[in-house]
Amino acid sequence: MSELEKFLDRMEPEQAAVSLALAARGLFALLNEEQRREFIERMLGEPGEDKVVGMVHL
Repeated sequence: MSELEKFLDRMEPEQAAVSLALAARGLFALLNEEQRREFIERMLGEPGEDKVVGMVHL
């Protein structure tokens, strides 16, 4: 388990989600469209598992 995962595991779920969202916002500015899509696919699962991932367009 990474240090980040350990840190987030000690937080309440809602606060962990807020913290991740704020961090992701900064990272998204550095990624191209394909990298953003891959990021979202990793969060939501494989494209075959969730059809919504295939419809995401940033």
